[in-house]
Amino acid sequence: MLEPPQAIIRIVPSGGAKTISQIYNQWMYLSRDGELQLQRSNRYLGVMLPSKHFKDVAQSWALQTGNYQLGQPERDSKQDLTTHIIVSFPPGTDMEAAFSAGRAWAEEMFGSGRNGGTFDYLTACHSDRAHPHVHLVINRRALEGHWLKISRRHAFLSYEKLRLALVDVAQHHGITLEATSRSERGIIEPPITYAEYRRRSRRTTVPGEGDERPAAAADAQPFSTSISARARSPISKQS
Repeated sequence: MLEPPQAIIRIVPSGGAKTISQIYNQWMYLSRDGELQLQRSNRYLGVMLPSKHFKDVAQSWALQTGNYQLGQPERDSKQDLTTHIIVSFPPGTDMEAAFSAGRAWAEEMFGSGRNGGTFDYLTACHSDRAHPHVHLVINRRALEGHWLKISRRHAFLSYEKLRLALVDVAQHHGITLEATSRSERGIIEPPITYAEYRRRSRRTTVPGEGDERPAAAADAQPFSTSISARARSPISKQS
């Protein structure tokens, strides 16, 4: 019997933006130069954000952190104001279910206030690869005033809790995922770096097509910033 596919969450290395222009450029990239609308957090009723409003909202985000001033020189902007996370689902997953699950996970972990802070975020849902995936950009300054921190020992936003929450949320949307550690899968070699993953992806071609396409994350060896773990408790329905 085949094992369920692995849940994959990736905190993008160097994915944080430090200035208004960097936030804007990141959103333009994720929106395919404005062809796709980004979706705001549930705090803003999940409304779509057209590209014509990117600059205004990016400025609002930067100023909200209290760590950025208008006209501040680039060289003085040293702190990441945002965090970029990608949630990937297995090839063949229903796109609507994947996107709904990714949004629900983002709201539960970062927007709900139930996990150590209330953070604003935007999502971009992409289906240009074999595996549907959700990009999540988070404003690192919580409404409560503290900064977002994801770490192994965090009381609410530890890597393990992020993993287990994704498995639970995906199940509620009809997606069965398994999250097991590398050691549980008998993998003892060190994970590849993100740079190596991208290098290998560029070498991968889609059969029957001449252009090169990145390989699906679910088919690649997890790299150092990918997150996977095993759900150890029964899934309980959310109220």
